[in-house]
Amino acid sequence: MSYYPKYQKVIDYIMHKINNNELSSGDKIPSEKELAELHGVSNITIRKAMSELVASGIIHRIRGKGSFVSDSPAYGDKKQHRLVAFLFPGFSLNGSAYMQYIVSMQRYFLSHGFSLIIESTDTNKTDELTIVRKLIDKNVKGFLFFSKNPEKSIPCYQILDEQDIPFVLIDRYTPLYPSNYVGCNNHDGIFTAVKYLLNQNHTGIAYIAMDMNLSSEKDRYSGYKDAFISAGLSVNRNYLFSMRDTEYERLLNHIREGDITAIVTANDKTAIEVIRLLNQEGLGIPEDVSIIGFDDSDILEEAMIPLTTVKQYFDEIGYQAAKLLGESIDQNRPCNHIELGTRLIVRKSTKQKQR
Repeated sequence: MSYYPKYQKVIDYIMHKINNNELSSGDKIPSEKELAELHGVSNITIRKAMSELVASGIIHRIRGKGSFVSDSPAYGDKKQHRLVAFLFPGFSLNGSAYMQYIVSMQRYFLSHGFSLIIESTDTNKTDELTIVRKLIDKNVKGFLFFSKNPEKSIPCYQILDEQDIPFVLIDRYTPLYPSNYVGCNNHDGIFTAVKYLLNQNHTGIAYIAMDMNLSSEKDRYSGYKDAFISAGLSVNRNYLFSMRDTEYERLLNHIREGDITAIVTANDKTAIEVIRLLNQEGLGIPEDVSIIGFDDSDILEEAMIPLTTVKQYFDEIGYQAAKLLGESIDQNRPCNHIELGTRLIVRKSTKQKQR
């Protein structure tokens, strides 16, 4: 089950009200007490949600009066709204990533005359293509996709191109259909993580994948291999693993034999699961093996140890994707492929290997 922070539920509630015109520019947001009672959460949780919305420019506070929906051209003449849509696979995104995308998209769209429609492709009974057709009929001017599998979404991209409707892919893409894309620099992110481990005297470094069919994972594994090559070392193909049971047993054997002393995972969710399984086997992190994740997502609150990870900036990705879509609608720009930087955050799940 994916981690869905309580404060994100509050943000989701307010954003839903705004998107459905139940709250407009200048309208007062319910008080902290009212929101806390409605959602059954603490005032601290409500303050966290409101701080996120204030930082994104969605709402503003007036001392002694409360919180209000911010002014925006998008709230002017309702007939002038240009609709755009974000399609994503429900809560399958790690932690609060999807909400960081949405809030930052809104920050751009609300100041540029767009209204955002949000569709979850997991909870709808209709398929993604049917949803796209329905939204086209509503005169949606552009689409943002976080696709489970971009290759399977190609029919959606084709029908949009046929009707000259711009779209942007987020996080993953398919080389079989060149498109606008915004994500993090997956290659360099993992390259930096592996380089750090090599500098910590680890050479037996495993890579644990989730879905090697995705471009994001292919790019990360490419970064893993290139870090070895750059250091003048050979890549051991046997150190590529998935989380299948048979693969897990193989990983355990390598760790117990001392062949593998460090692990880089495709994401934080995988890292947390690996740590849990290794602890059940009596293996300590980082005493027996160092582990690095990828994302720096909110699910790290579930981790048994502060996790060293590669941070990607979901809020900036969402904003740049919205900006690219808006510019593509207004200027009919050619396809762009944008990769944003990452940062290695060292915590307690890694340690230097003794020679």
